[in-house]
Amino acid sequence: MTTTHDEAAQYLAATDQRYDPQARLIRVMTGNIGYHTQLPPGIEVHPIRESLAYAVRLLATGDPQRRGRACDILDRVLTLQVTDPAEATFGIWSWYLEEPLDQMHPPDWNWADFCGLSLAEVLAYHRDAIDDQLRARVATALGNAAWAIFRRNVGPGYTNIAIMGGGVCVAAGELLDDPRLLDYGRRRLQRCVDHFQWTGGFNEYNSPAYGMVVLHDTERLLALLRDEPGRQAVAALLEAVWETAAMSYHVTTGQWAGPHSRAYDDVLKPQVRNELLDRVAAATSTDAAAATSLRPPALPSPAHLVARMTHPPDAPREIRRRFIRTPDDARSTLGVTWMSRDACLGSVNFDNLWVQRRPVLGYFRTSVDQSPAILRLRILRDNKDFASGGIRSQQVGPRVLSGITLLTDRGDYHHHLDTPADGVFHIRDLRVRYELRGPEVRLISRDDKHLRLTAGGQQITLILGPAMFDGTPVQWEIAQDDQGVHADAVFHHNQLLPLDFRKLGPTYALAAAAITDTAEPTQSDPQPIAVVTPDEDSPSTATWAGLTIQIPTRPHRYQAWCPDIAAPSPAR
Repeated sequence: MTTTHDEAAQYLAATDQRYDPQARLIRVMTGNIGYHTQLPPGIEVHPIRESLAYAVRLLATGDPQRRGRACDILDRVLTLQVTDPAEATFGIWSWYLEEPLDQMHPPDWNWADFCGLSLAEVLAYHRDAIDDQLRARVATALGNAAWAIFRRNVGPGYTNIAIMGGGVCVAAGELLDDPRLLDYGRRRLQRCVDHFQWTGGFNEYNSPAYGMVVLHDTERLLALLRDEPGRQAVAALLEAVWETAAMSYHVTTGQWAGPHSRAYDDVLKPQVRNELLDRVAAATSTDAAAATSLRPPALPSPAHLVARMTHPPDAPREIRRRFIRTPDDARSTLGVTWMSRDACLGSVNFDNLWVQRRPVLGYFRTSVDQSPAILRLRILRDNKDFASGGIRSQQVGPRVLSGITLLTDRGDYHHHLDTPADGVFHIRDLRVRYELRGPEVRLISRDDKHLRLTAGGQQITLILGPAMFDGTPVQWEIAQDDQGVHADAVFHHNQLLPLDFRKLGPTYALAAAAITDTAEPTQSDPQPIAVVTPDEDSPSTATWAGLTIQIPTRPHRYQAWCPDIAAPSPAR
C-alpha cells in the first residue's frame, strides 16, 4: 500500500502500541472471517504476515532503534516457517502464532506469496541493515517460500496469487542467483499476461478488493525487480488493472460498478477511492509538486484512461465484458454494466453467491456525499450470505432478470472450504433477498408482485416473480427499516432443519429489477415474470420484458449451473 509520510508515521505510531516484546510480534484481534482459521472472532492473537510487514516498515525508517525491533521480528518469524521439504506445508506459515498450521482448516498456502514478497523487500532494500547471519536466514526463508510457490504452481486464473507468486519467484531468482526460479517466475508472469489477453479480463473478475491488491503488488514488483522480461510482464498487468478500474468506475457515486467476483465491502472505502484518484490526478498534473506527490512505489495512472475516471457519462452506456473464457465460449462468464450519470447496475450471467460475490449490484447517487444507495440480490442462511446459492441473470441496459436456486456441491460461508462431508446443512432460516438500502431510499408502492422505490433521483422497480421450495410455492415478504427496504422469498424459517439439497424437489426464486432516471412514479403496472417448467427434472424458462433465462428447476451441481448455450463474444 502506498502511504504519505504522515500516514506512515501514523501507522508506525499505532502499530508500535501493539508490539509484544515477549512474542516479538504485533497483537491484533481476530475478525469474523469464517474460513482457514478456526479461532473465534474477538480474541487477541499474534499475526505472522502483518508482523513481517511491520518489520519491513521499521527497517525503512533507517532508525537504529527501530532496526533492532525489526530484526527481533524477523528472527521470530523465520522460526515459524515450515522448513522440511517433505511436509505438504513446506515454505509457508500459519496466520497466527496461537494457531499452528495443523490446527487451521485448511492452511493458507498464500502465505508463501505474501510473506515471500516482504522477505524479498528486506533483502533488496535493507540487506545492509541486518547482520550476515540474519541475512542468510532471510535468504533461506525466501528460497523456501519461492519453492513452495513453484511446487503449488497455481494457474493464471488465481489472479492476485498467480501474479504475486510469479513476482516473488523472479525476485528470489535475482536475489538468490537462482536461474531456475528466475525462469519460472518469468514464465508464470507471462502466462498471466497471455491469459488476460485471451480472456479479456481477470478470472477474479472486476474485483475492487483484489483489483487494489494487484495494483499494489504490481507497483511493488516494478520497484523491486530488475529483470527486464519480468518487469515487462508486470507493467502489462498493471495496465490491465487500470483498464478494469477505468471501465468500472462510476464517477458520480464514487463507486466501482458491479458485478464483483470478490468484495469485502458493499462500497469503496474513502481511502481506496482516494488512492485511485490520487494516481489519476498525478497522471495529468502540470504542477510539479502534484505530479510527484505519489510516494513510491505508487505510479500515476495511464494518461489515456483519465477521462473515464473523472468524467461521468454524457449519456447512458452499456459495457459488455467477458470475465472467464471457456475454450468454446459456450460456458464463459459474461458481465454487463450499465451506467447513467447518477446510477449504475451490473450483473454476471452466472455464479455462486458466497459472501464475497456481488452478482447483481447497483449504486444510486444521493445528496449525502459519498453515500450511495445500494441494490443487491443475495441468498441468506441464518442471516449470513450462503455460498450454496447459484444465480443466473440476463441484463440489457437498466433491466436485469435473475433466477436463484441451490447448489449441491458448494460450501456454507465459503464456496469450497466448508462443504459439509455428508452434504447436509442444518438450517433454521433460508431466504432469497432483494434489497435497496442507504440514504434517501423510499418505498412508493407495493403489492405481492412488485415494489416501486426511489433512491436519490432514480426510481427502482423490483419485480417479484414465482418462487418455490421443494415443490411448494413461496411467498415474498416485504419489510422496511432504517436501513432501507427488502423483499424476501422465504424458503424456510424458524425450525432447525437438516437439509440435503440433493433430495429437494423444485426450488428457485425469480426476480427482476428496472431503473428509471426519474423519481416520478410510473402509472402502469410492470410486466410480470412468466415461467415455464416442462417437468421438475427439466430447466425452467423465465421471461420478462424481452429477457430470458433458463435455470435448473431442482438443485444442481455447480458445473450443471453453467450456461448451456453459447453467447456471442461481447465487445470490450
